Amino acid sequence: MYPLLLSLFLLVSVRSMSAEQITDAQKNVTVEGYNGPMTKEVLASLKDVEVLTIKKSNITSYPSHVFSLLPNLKSIVILHSQFDIMDTNIYEDADKLQDILFAHNIVPELPLTLLRRTTFEKIVISDQGQVKEIPKNFANETTRLRIFECSGCKIATIHDGAFNNLDKLEVLNLNNNFVKEISREIFAPLRNLKKLQLRGNLIEKLHSENIAELSVLEEIDISNNPLTELNLFGIDKIAPNLKVVDIRGSRVTESVINEHISKTKIHFVTK
Repeated sequence: MYPLLLSLFLLVSVRSMSAEQITDAQKNVTVEGYNGPMTKEVLASLKDVEVLTIKKSNITSYPSHVFSLLPNLKSIVILHSQFDIMDTNIYEDADKLQDILFAHNIVPELPLTLLRRTTFEKIVISDQGQVKEIPKNFANETTRLRIFECSGCKIATIHDGAFNNLDKLEVLNLNNNFVKEISREIFAPLRNLKKLQLRGNLIEKLHSENIAELSVLEEIDISNNPLTELNLFGIDKIAPNLKVVDIRGSRVTESVINEHISKTKIHFVTK
């Protein structure tokens, strides 16, 4: 589908709708099977959109400062699509964007530093093998961020200072990556973290000394890791609200688990 045809499709599709339906349709648009440049003409036809879904499309180019042409956009979903370029300043002028879902896409690269200065409250990146690390200060000016998911990627390294300034973050999901260890220093900035999800990584030990002082942390999911060492005695002093630790699929011995059950207030999920 080429730019002019896309504009005509969007126009024709609303002709038989009521005024209320037209308003809703103009605010929530799905573009599927599009092949070609995302021109200013196409973007002009989407100027009232608040929720934009792009799937199974091939975007060969788009204007710089693209989101300045979508002034009302709040949410964007991009699935199973291909982008020939990734503008490092793509999110400049995206003053109203609140959340993004980016999954199963083909892109030349996907540095997380693209997210350094945005207005996102929720970021979900899934099944993007281009993501291999979380660099220092990757989103340190995205100060509204509450939920960050980067799952099913190839993250092996989380640099010190990766989560600087993300003190509003409540959910961190790094499931199904290649993370081998966690450290107190890395997670220390996340003062409001409630859920830490690390399912399906390569973590072999979980000790209280590796967990920062996270006073509102409630859940840790470390299931399906080759976990052999578990020592969370004294965790109540640094994470007093920790209620659930999921260790399904671990190699921790039954005796160690039973000792934790008897000496802590944590519910350990084992089956």
